[in-house]
Amino acid sequence: AFVLMACALFICASPGAAQVREPIPQGQTLIPDAARPTVTFDVERATRAYLDSIPAEQRARSDAYFEGGYWLQLIGLLYGLGVAAILLFGRISARMRDRVERITRQPWLQTMLYAAAWIALTALMTLPLSLYEGWFREHQYGLSNRTLPAWLGEQAKSLLIGMVLGSIVLAIIYAFVRRRGGNWWLPASVVSVLFLLFVQFIGPVF
Repeated sequence: AFVLMACALFICASPGAAQVREPIPQGQTLIPDAARPTVTFDVERATRAYLDSIPAEQRARSDAYFEGGYWLQLIGLLYGLGVAAILLFGRISARMRDRVERITRQPWLQTMLYAAAWIALTALMTLPLSLYEGWFREHQYGLSNRTLPAWLGEQAKSLLIGMVLGSIVLAIIYAFVRRRGGNWWLPASVVSVLFLLFVQFIGPVF
């Protein structure tokens, strides 16, 4: 796959490929010659040439989308902290813990059941913000044509995957907490990093 990708990049960057003029679909920007790949490709000059070719209205719309996305990251953080505070200080988390302790006496299974319930509940409580950010806003800027049922279906799949993988990883981490005492953070950190790498690699594919 890497070899094929490298060959494709080499072909696209060759002088012959630079002379090809593909039909421009309706609504897309015509790429200026200065922004096309050549042997003496200048990144800064090409970037400036491409940006200069984009109408001011489209650039303003793009800037508004990304700047709004930065604010959404902050809002999402505060929203998540608020949800966590409700679960903690509202004793909802404690009642979830007590419930799973009555279901089973196995510590690892208690952790998995609690984690799955916590993931599902937080996903439900953050659904309004996720719905705005992932569906309404994407349609507002013309970046998605997915129907609402299709979007909700994808979210349900993501939730199920998160419940399964998250509960397994948290069970492993809490096993280290119980067995390693004050040194639990080292193996738990290794597991967490490996899990994040795993998710980053499989996420774009699956």
